[in-house]
Amino acid sequence: MKNTLYFALLVSAFSCNLHATPLLSAADAALAGGTTITFNDIALGSSPTVNSNGVTFSNAAPAILPPIQGISIQDGGGGDYFLRYSTSVFPEPEGSVSAIPQVKLRIDFSSPVSAFGLYVSGSYPYSLTAYDDADTAIETFGPTAGSYSNYFMGLSSATNIRYAILGNVNGFDYLNIDDLTYAPAAVPTPSALPLIASGICMLWLARRHRR
Repeated sequence: MKNTLYFALLVSAFSCNLHATPLLSAADAALAGGTTITFNDIALGSSPTVNSNGVTFSNAAPAILPPIQGISIQDGGGGDYFLRYSTSVFPEPEGSVSAIPQVKLRIDFSSPVSAFGLYVSGSYPYSLTAYDDADTAIETFGPTAGSYSNYFMGLSSATNIRYAILGNVNGFDYLNIDDLTYAPAAVPTPSALPLIASGICMLWLARRHRR
């Protein structure tokens, strides 16, 4: 009976769906061997979306009218480009952040990833949320406290990450991002697999108990 119990615990441990882990450094082992997007190979200027190395950056709230949020590639100096996502109008009266929506940037991966991270600069606190194929939030990193310059934030997850949304807590703002690194998922895992494994384990236990 002890062997049966140990086997059940082992199956449960491997089949459970773990939460994501925040990443605080680009040198984290979860990002080892990953692909880094520097934006240096993209033309300067504004665009509705930006695509680079299998990653698409776009407005996370396209239904908002009039469209007041935009993406641009800018030069930080010496040919070091970065992506800026910001509102294009100031709220009235100036300083009122409740008059316009939050700034939200969507980051889509062409293939599921196991981890990703990027450097962010912004005027207000912001947060990063990762989602799976079913549009279910896996985990949120943040919100940060106050403004930051070149602050690294990322997520590593046992559940495949399909896209993420980076947004600020207030309304009017800008977000500068650079050097996004992502690591591809090793093996895509069906979301129902942990439930199936647990069910098989319970049936096996019941049968052993009857014997």
